[in-house]
Amino acid sequence: MADTDTTAQPVLDLDALLASRTLLMVGGKGGVGKTTTASALAIRAADQGRKVLLVSTDPAHSLADAFNRPIGNSPTCLAPGLTALELDPDDEVEAYLDRVSAQMRRFATPDQFRELDKQLRLSRQSPGAQEAALLERISRLIDVDSRDYDLLIFDTAPTGHTLLLLDSAEAYHREVGRTNAEVPRDVSE
Repeated sequence: MADTDTTAQPVLDLDALLASRTLLMVGGKGGVGKTTTASALAIRAADQGRKVLLVSTDPAHSLADAFNRPIGNSPTCLAPGLTALELDPDDEVEAYLDRVSAQMRRFATPDQFRELDKQLRLSRQSPGAQEAALLERISRLIDVDSRDYDLLIFDTAPTGHTLLLLDSAEAYHREVGRTNAEVPRDVSE
């Protein structure tokens, strides 16, 4: 017999969820409503007085479509308490390599740096470079930028792309470490 108690608590109390979390990731297959769900959650949390950063990792940049305005790769205020950001893989690779280059410049002679710079330019198109740069940016958003917000909501790319992001970045770092003799070949294969 079905439970007909109308005083039962809701199965999922979204207001309590939004009030108690600092990070939410909305994921799933393409076309299931990830962007709509992430946007609705972000709007609701901002309406509750939380300071929210809504971040899209989807290269399709659906947030701009959902809010009917440009957003891009820089934090964009959409409403009081609601800021959005669409991560651009190419921009992230450039920013990541610029940071690596600046750090390496401090430790290399001019001749060494020219060779390092050449290798960095080549690595821009390496398999896994975008994924590694995106994961590094996501980590910085969670570790550093989250201090400015009460809640980070990630609108992820479709499941297959997100899994590729996670798997490719791991493979990239494993290969970089192996080729730099940081990981013995027999361990890294």
